Amino acid sequence: LRRTKSVRAVRQKASAMTKRNVRNDNTSRSPRTVIPRRGGTPRRGNLITQKIKKGETLLKVALITGASGAIGRETALKFINDGYFTVGQFNNGGDRIEAFVSALKNENKSDYFFPFRADLKNAKDCAALAEFTLENFGHTDVFVSVAGTDVYKLCTETTEKEWDDIFSVNTKSAFLLTKSLLPSMIERKKGSLLYVSSIWGVSGACMETAYSASKAALIGFCKAIAKEVAPSGITANCVCPGVIDTP
Repeated sequence: LRRTKSVRAVRQKASAMTKRNVRNDNTSRSPRTVIPRRGGTPRRGNLITQKIKKGETLLKVALITGASGAIGRETALKFINDGYFTVGQFNNGGDRIEAFVSALKNENKSDYFFPFRADLKNAKDCAALAEFTLENFGHTDVFVSVAGTDVYKLCTETTEKEWDDIFSVNTKSAFLLTKSLLPSMIERKKGSLLYVSSIWGVSGACMETAYSASKAALIGFCKAIAKEVAPSGITANCVCPGVIDTP
């Protein structure tokens, strides 16, 4: 990717627009306001790809959920260091995202990171996240589903809402975003899907029935989608971490 003045200028504009999504956690919002708009509905790829000669094939784009968490942040940093324009979803971790952006600025890498606030329990927010990525970059090379939530309770004490919320974040959001991002990957005959499950999705964990079930479902989803998309040159993989020491 050539560093021309026009490319740098459009990066700065895109970065300024997306930074508006890093707001106080108490700020009210709706799916209609999480997408930065300028002069009406943005056209597909309007921020960057239209400014680069020979189109989007030179642009590497990654979408990562749970970017405010320790695993998500390190995942985002890896892609940024590898030259990917990285969209990082977060919800309640605005302060951690701001700290991450500040650290990237110190290393002159903030132009590659685009934080986006979305509640993954909300299907409209998931759609807005995918829409933002596709409209502003034209495609996605890599989708990494890192976001996860849990409750530590006996099965008999777990409420239906807690069960539904855990499945919405851990499993359903991965399905919704995959469904939205796949058409552009299939069109380009390339792309990577990566789902972060858990060892509890394999073995199950006492006091974490909802979490274990949601992560097991994610493993099954990955196995199935891998067979669907392989003929289109797209890979799908699932990792199942054990205990990780995070801040």
